[in-house]
Amino acid sequence: ARDYQGTIAVDATQVYWTEGSGPTIGGVFAVSRGGGSVTTLAQSASAKSVAVDASYVYWVTVHGQIPGAGTVMRVPRTGGAATTLVTGETSPVGLALDNARAYWVGGNQAGVVKTLRKTDSSVMTLLANEAEPYQIAVAQNRLVFINQGDGTVRTVRTDGTGETVRASGLQRPYDVAADAVNAYVTDNYGGTVVKVPLLGGSATTIAAGLAGPSGIAIDATHVYWTEAGSGTIKRAPK
Repeated sequence: ARDYQGTIAVDATQVYWTEGSGPTIGGVFAVSRGGGSVTTLAQSASAKSVAVDASYVYWVTVHGQIPGAGTVMRVPRTGGAATTLVTGETSPVGLALDNARAYWVGGNQAGVVKTLRKTDSSVMTLLANEAEPYQIAVAQNRLVFINQGDGTVRTVRTDGTGETVRASGLQRPYDVAADAVNAYVTDNYGGTVVKVPLLGGSATTIAAGLAGPSGIAIDATHVYWTEAGSGTIKRAPK
């Protein structure tokens, strides 16, 4: 049995995921979207969130809540040597990409939203003093992130300006995906999947009465999520 403890990403041909939260196990793996043999792209202890662009697979390592022990790393999609881009992070738990940059949040005591430029790995802090940010997504020129500490869904421009609360009152927002119009969020303790307009308006509930909704993804027509309490993957129209 595999140790599915991280997150998942897809491109046109492959599915990528991270495994393992212990100090000596884990890594980044890939398999064809049609199934087949699993490829180990990198061995990496405490690998967490993963994202992919045209050239590289990126991930963060968490190492519990040890201050300064987290990293941001990448490996070529086709395999090769892994590169550590950033060190000294505290609990980096979410990761998202656009064409030029990678973005991540530092949860727990860190409370930050950060970015690095892919070409030279220069790092900038966009936001600080957030209430336990946990996951992040990119929607055009905006970042969408969830704060578990205050139960909010927030947006900010990719330059760090214009932070706005888009939804509040969630019990424990767990993951977020976004398109050009809406963010889609799982509320793990609330047992719901909610849709949050990115340009203003009230959140609406897509599904309720769920047993621990966790990871979330979207395509053009549907929302997909994992349900920890039932061990299932479900979907609903957007």
